[in-house]
Amino acid sequence: MSTKTQPDVFNPKASPEAAYNYAFSFLGARWIEGESLILSDPYWAYYYARNILKERWFEAESIISTEVFPAYQYALELVGERWIEAESTISKDAQFSYFYAKNILKSRFELGESAIATSASYSVAYAHNVINGRFEAGEYAISQDGLLSYEYALKALHCRFKAGEKAISEFKNLTKDYIDGVLLGVIPDDATYLV
Repeated sequence: MSTKTQPDVFNPKASPEAAYNYAFSFLGARWIEGESLILSDPYWAYYYARNILKERWFEAESIISTEVFPAYQYALELVGERWIEAESTISKDAQFSYFYAKNILKSRFELGESAIATSASYSVAYAHNVINGRFEAGEYAISQDGLLSYEYALKALHCRFKAGEKAISEFKNLTKDYIDGVLLGVIPDDATYLV
């Protein structure tokens, strides 16, 4: 019979999490002796910078920038502006690419657009809240969802979204709203499937 060794959660040198928790919960202050351990994990390094140091931790930035969530949150909360060093990491995730564009850049994030384009919901949000217009790269994903196709036509395009009409037509009430609100009551000859 073998026994597994459990991590020693009461030993602050047992893991980056334990070191962070010791600094945060026990000391309530910076713990220089534990920083090398905390630096080995992007999440705990971000939490340490945010909750203990309450400022940028330049020594940890190369570690924090390796994971999407801590990279985005660190950019938002501590950098407060574009953080070029983390953009290649952030750009791999649709959600955080959209949030980075909307909340930090307050403009397009071209590096993240291919990730955003894989998500219908983030494509619509990006088109409406960031671009304020058409987001062609995301249109295939959008066109697969009736509700999001309608929302895209109404809020981002302000006109017909032909590629999404088949998906829209699967919902009777949505089709009526699309005809009335987007097409202004006029059904095009090539859209008889909407009737």
